[in-house]
Amino acid sequence: MNSPDIAVHVAGSGRRRRVEELESVVIRFVGDSGDGMQLTGNEFAKSVARAGHDFATHPDYPSEIRAPTGTLFGVSGYQIQFSSGQVFNSGDAPDVLVAMNPAALKTNLPDLKHGGVIIANSGAFTEGNLHKAGYGGNPLDDGSLADLRLYRIDISQLTSQALMGLGLSKKEAGRCKNYFALGLMLYLYGRPLDAEEDSIRAIRQEARHRRSQHRGASRGPCLRRVDGDVRHHVPDRVRGHRTRNVSKPHRQSRGGARLRRRVGAGRRSAVPRLVPDHAGHRHPA
Repeated sequence: MNSPDIAVHVAGSGRRRRVEELESVVIRFVGDSGDGMQLTGNEFAKSVARAGHDFATHPDYPSEIRAPTGTLFGVSGYQIQFSSGQVFNSGDAPDVLVAMNPAALKTNLPDLKHGGVIIANSGAFTEGNLHKAGYGGNPLDDGSLADLRLYRIDISQLTSQALMGLGLSKKEAGRCKNYFALGLMLYLYGRPLDAEEDSIRAIRQEARHRRSQHRGASRGPCLRRVDGDVRHHVPDRVRGHRTRNVSKPHRQSRGGARLRRRVGAGRRSAVPRLVPDHAGHRHPA
């Protein structure tokens, strides 16, 4: 059974918006390796799946894991083809290119279909980023993209405005711009935002739960000073094993060597104490 047709909302004059119906679409999200393009693509694919479309995806990771920001070899991408019919691959040339910075645009522009759509984050096309990408000028202004449907959207600035008043730092707000791009594409292709908001909340709740578990599991034995006495302390749970608090007075062994104890999973092992001989050398007792 065929999936529903793909509706695309196209901006029109005034309040009127024109809607196009397509059989299939290929979209490519591209940006820096830290821009969250894989997450954006995955969430868009989930929305497409909920709508009943057939689809295929292709994540494209950068050649260097920690490449400098804005460089050509640090671009990360995610391509998806979805259709009202049957889909066998993720597509060849994308119909829509979502470019989060100049490097992403330069490395993926040759693949875009003639007359395709570019959604560019104009806020990232700064002089420094243009230089890193090898541009002599701004391609959004020099007319080199005249044969394409270019939409300049300052995603960085709009994201900061949307998060204003939430107490986030500039860096934290900048990390949310991939969600702005995701919401933009969901709206463009007529997908409801309520389901995506619930999905985002579930992801954040799971992430907080994992962080709390990690903090609890990483708490190992430690020393606490109680009334001038140093005691070994073990949390109630260490890596899933039930343990108990063990107190041992801090004392000196013969010859001044400390008696140290290590507290493991429910047992204690003593480090051999050193005893000096007649020549002053220390040996295990």
